[in-house]
Amino acid sequence: MELEFRKGRVLYRTPSTLTETGIYGHFYSTKTVAAMYIEHFGTSQKIYKFKTKKSLKLIDFSDIKTFEYLDTVFKDTPIYETFQDFTGYGVITLHIRDKETDTDLCMYKNKKAFEPMICDQVLHYVEGEYGHKSFGKELCKLGYDGYHMPDKWRSAVYDPDYELYFHKEYFICKPKESVEKIAEV
Repeated sequence: MELEFRKGRVLYRTPSTLTETGIYGHFYSTKTVAAMYIEHFGTSQKIYKFKTKKSLKLIDFSDIKTFEYLDTVFKDTPIYETFQDFTGYGVITLHIRDKETDTDLCMYKNKKAFEPMICDQVLHYVEGEYGHKSFGKELCKLGYDGYHMPDKWRSAVYDPDYELYFHKEYFICKPKESVEKIAEV
């Protein structure tokens, strides 16, 4: 359920329009994944290389026990629906549609209820924040420094019949305290 991320580990990020690290931030294990975000989502055209300033305790989504644990922790909280939409855990059907662009973002039907399927396009807001950012913050409140999402689980993005796996990603709480920029690559 936990993964120790050693001091000095290298991560990559395409910065938001506001800051290089953000208050809470998504980081990637390779420059290739960061470049994919630029290509597909038109984010910043820059990629920065970071390294961790200290060892980090991350919740590890490669273990199904992590999903079981969080299902019980978040069960009767405002973040529960976000947890289910983001991870697919406990849900058999999902359809998230962007009404402004009239496009499907995540969808699946008739999947096994306790089989994870990742949707990072969670549009509903919790406390005024984008869904999976709110979810990451809740993990920080549990005493973790963030999470590790492996490239092990199917993605629910775009086409439910296409066998696409979610990319490896790291969410870091308080990145200004946890990582330092090495270079623009």
